[in-house]
Amino acid sequence: MKSSRTVQPSDILTFRYTAAYLVEGLQNPLEGPRLLYSDSEQSKKIYLTDQSYEGLHHIDTVHTLGNIFLTTMLQGKSWDFNAFTDYVSATNQERLKRYGSNAAFLIVEASHEEEAASIGTIAESDERNFCLALPNMFKDKVRELHKSFITKAQAFLSFGMPDVIGLQNVGDCIVADHPSGKPLYVMTFSMSANPTLLKPIPAGSLDAFAEFFTDPDDSLTLETATRLSADSLLNRRDNLRSFVFAFTALDSFLSKFYKQHKQDLLQLTEADLSTRIYEYVERIRDLMKTGQIGRTYPLGFRFALVASYLGLKDLDNMITKFDNAKQYRDDIAHGNPFDEAALPTAKVRNWLGELIRLRSDFGKKSSARIEPPT
Repeated sequence: MKSSRTVQPSDILTFRYTAAYLVEGLQNPLEGPRLLYSDSEQSKKIYLTDQSYEGLHHIDTVHTLGNIFLTTMLQGKSWDFNAFTDYVSATNQERLKRYGSNAAFLIVEASHEEEAASIGTIAESDERNFCLALPNMFKDKVRELHKSFITKAQAFLSFGMPDVIGLQNVGDCIVADHPSGKPLYVMTFSMSANPTLLKPIPAGSLDAFAEFFTDPDDSLTLETATRLSADSLLNRRDNLRSFVFAFTALDSFLSKFYKQHKQDLLQLTEADLSTRIYEYVERIRDLMKTGQIGRTYPLGFRFALVASYLGLKDLDNMITKFDNAKQYRDDIAHGNPFDEAALPTAKVRNWLGELIRLRSDFGKKSSARIEPPT
């Protein structure tokens, strides 16, 4: 670049962090990018979109710059920056080819303000339509700053849309508005891809997604289950890790809900439960009385009562599948042989998502029943 200049260290810049994930299992929204959630006070947005979203173009630009820098340093390759627009266009076409026209993307955007001193020297040239900064560790700090929000977006997407079977990291970037009016890219690199079977976005699921963000106390209660669910989605290609994360997330949710509502759950009677679930629960109680299992109510007992209490559908048929899934978890924990390909990861994630959606509906109904003070 012909020249460089540094803005005043005390100047406040707005840095917008954008992270993109391929949503495995869903088609893109046919009507174009959909805003799933927005918080203007915290400058955070979440989109479900197709390939056309502007944030993906910024990621393509950063990916192109990274490729130029690496091949120049490692291979001594020369690049014509007058053709930079063409290079970015080629990256864009590569993305279109890699993911396909039906691909859906989860886009998470989060902004924060910070002094320009945090990124030091900013390279600028009249011949370029962008500015550039390469600060040490800045991108890691920004990723950590927004990590919790991104984790919630990943997990809540699967809670609200059961057909989501996994997420793949497409890339991320940090962009600020330079005083010159050009985008200022703070470099970061990340690209990956894999094909999958896509399904239409379920009706009503977009609204359900946004509702998960409305209650901060609820988010804190579900923090562990949310984090583990996101880890399960991001490890979808490693079925063993994905299953362990998903089942541990379900275990965490059941433990917390059971602890919060233990008195009501233990008072459920034969009239409150289906015949099969009542027999299942009573069998576990008998095993506890005779000392054949420990004195702490096992996970299957808690699952049966919590699922009945919240109104999970088709529970009679599901309880056997739950026991089978738990047996897989126990075999993994005890070092017994198991078939990794047969692990019911998607089932476990879907059970958790449905229970969390039912819990949200349960909370609304409970609040509605509270009489105002007189």
